[in-house]
Amino acid sequence: MKQKQVFFLHFFYWLLIIFNGLLARAVYSEGGLDILDVTIFLANILGFYVNYFFIVPRFFDPKRFYLMIIGFFVGVFVFVLFRYSMEELLLPAVAGFRNYAEGTTFLYYFYDNIYYSSLTVFVSTNLWFFKYYLKVEEEKSVLIEERKHAQLQALKTQINPHFIFNSLNNIYSLVYQNSDKALPTIEN
Repeated sequence: MKQKQVFFLHFFYWLLIIFNGLLARAVYSEGGLDILDVTIFLANILGFYVNYFFIVPRFFDPKRFYLMIIGFFVGVFVFVLFRYSMEELLLPAVAGFRNYAEGTTFLYYFYDNIYYSSLTVFVSTNLWFFKYYLKVEEEKSVLIEERKHAQLQALKTQINPHFIFNSLNNIYSLVYQNSDKALPTIEN
């Protein structure tokens, strides 16, 4: 069930991204989708999942918060690097045009894309934290169940010696009183 929740969050996010792209294309442009839109979307997917699967797990340490902040900035840098590579290096080679004017420096490109990339990296990081939280909660519930089971087993082992002690004490009492019931009680 928990995997389905994570899947639907990812699915919903990408649905929003696609809807936003189509809406922006309908409002600001008269044409349909072009290769630049597809390239931006692919860079978005690549940056999102590189951050989700590789960067966040490597930089996550609850005891060292500064490491997570560094990881966030690494995620932003990697995202912008992917987008720059696809839009300014690959796209001109394949389609003959680029997203920014020729001669745009990487520093300007990076600055111009910090906001866009930060949102994607932030969502990617939060979805990873949600998945991590679900995993931790599941492990915690398993540990609680194992602890309950261990406590139950401990109680069961405590019952047996107590029962034997009481039985021996009763038999001792019957033998001490020279009761006729002592011998049949020992046999049972």
